[in-house]
Amino acid sequence: MEQTQSTPITRVQLKFPPQLAQAVRNQTHVEFAGDRFADLLDSLEQTYGGVKERLLDDSGRVRPFLNVFVGRNNLNALGGMATVLPEGECVSILLSRAGG
Repeated sequence: MEQTQSTPITRVQLKFPPQLAQAVRNQTHVEFAGDRFADLLDSLEQTYGGVKERLLDDSGRVRPFLNVFVGRNNLNALGGMATVLPEGECVSILLSRAGG
């Protein structure tokens, strides 16, 4: 009998700015299959259609007016979409601020 390997379920805490929280029905904790930031976005898109288009530009990168942090580290410094999200980690999506 062939064994299939299932993708583990990862649980993370989400922090969205109020302007985007409505897109995920103000959810603060989510579970998703996989372990990378890209997996989290795919899961959010399946559940709350339209999220990816609000967060990503046409090239599939996080929009320039958003900053994404995994814990205290910027997503881009960690590996972008391939960044592994540890169980229980906090993923924060923040609007960039301009000016002084």
